[in-house]
Amino acid sequence: MDTNATLLIAAEMGKGLLSNRVLASPWESYRKHDYQVKVRLERFDGALGGEIVLRGVWSLLAGDGLNELSGEVFEFKANAVDSTYKEMVATMSQLLVQLSGDLIAAVNAQEQN
Repeated sequence: MDTNATLLIAAEMGKGLLSNRVLASPWESYRKHDYQVKVRLERFDGALGGEIVLRGVWSLLAGDGLNELSGEVFEFKANAVDSTYKEMVATMSQLLVQLSGDLIAAVNAQEQN
């Protein structure tokens, strides 16, 4: 996944989880982690002025990265409001924020268990 997308997801998760301890990989190895999130994008593209698609699969893992706690196949779509690259990037960012919302919900659900 692109570094900018990774950083956006980490920032959104930090805000949503009210934590300054959300780190993007690679992270410092001396810290014990509560969870790891892995995201594999299968499609993240679209057309100027058209539909943008974000599709893939995510997994929420235990802090050691060995046990999958939950996971989901996802697909988000949105239409850009105009034919500029600026709007295309903004729409792509909105889709990443939606994905972050699902990841935040998964962490919160795990915390309630």
